[in-house]
Amino acid sequence: MLEVVVLSMWEHLQPKKAQALKACCTFRGSFYKLNATNGNILQRTYMLPDNNGSRSEYAGARIWRHRPSIDTHRNAIYIAIGNMYSAPLNVTKCQEGQNNQRTPSEEDR
Repeated sequence: MLEVVVLSMWEHLQPKKAQALKACCTFRGSFYKLNATNGNILQRTYMLPDNNGSRSEYAGARIWRHRPSIDTHRNAIYIAIGNMYSAPLNVTKCQEGQNNQRTPSEEDR
């Protein structure tokens, strides 16, 4: 069995060009488990919900490490993701509202 991560080319573009193209992305980071003998896909896991090719939905979440941590005792694979390119408008508006508050929305407990 082989595990394969899928990365985005956006990480390697010039910053100015990447910024200009940011709104065009539909890439979603993903992780594949392959049959080591024939290369058939045994399992595919996307890091974000399906965006149906829409540029106004979630995009990004590339996998940061090329090699995931594999825990055979727990039968688990650990990967780190990041670099979101876009999120739905209602999500970004909510984040902006939370991030730009002058006072906490809830008291500490």
